[in-house]
Amino acid sequence: MYWSVQSVNVSVFTSLAGGSYFMISRSLGPEFGGAVGLCFYLGTTFAGAMYILGAIEIFLMYISPSAAIFQGQDEASQGVAMLNNMRVYGSIFLLLMSLLVFVGVKYVNKLASVFLACVILSVLSIYTGAFVSAFQPPSFP
Repeated sequence: MYWSVQSVNVSVFTSLAGGSYFMISRSLGPEFGGAVGLCFYLGTTFAGAMYILGAIEIFLMYISPSAAIFQGQDEASQGVAMLNNMRVYGSIFLLLMSLLVFVGVKYVNKLASVFLACVILSVLSIYTGAFVSAFQPPSFP
C-alpha cells in the first residue's frame, strides 16, 4: 500500500511542476539527470539560434529585402553581406527575446493569443499557397 501511494504521489506532483527534466532527474538520479539536463539545455540553445537565423533569412530574402543593411556588389560579396545582416538583425532579435524573458511569464501569457494567431495565420498561409499554386502554377525564372 505504501508504494502505491508513493507512486501516485510522485506521478501527480512531478507532472504538475518541473516537467520531463524533473521527472527524469528524480527517477534516474543526479548523474543521469544532469546529463539529460545538459542535453536539454544545449538542444534548446541551438534550436533558439536556428529559429532566429531562419526568421531573419525569411525576413531579408522574402518579406523585406530592402531592409538589408549591408548590400553586396557581386555574387561573392552577397554571401558576406547576408552574414553581416544576420549578425546585426540576429543580435537585435536576441536582445528583444531576452527582454521578453526578463519581463516575465505573466506578460508572455498576455501575448499568448497574439502568438497563437501568428501560428494559425502561418499554417493557413501554407494551405492557401498550396491551394492557389494547384490552380495557378508559379513560373520560376
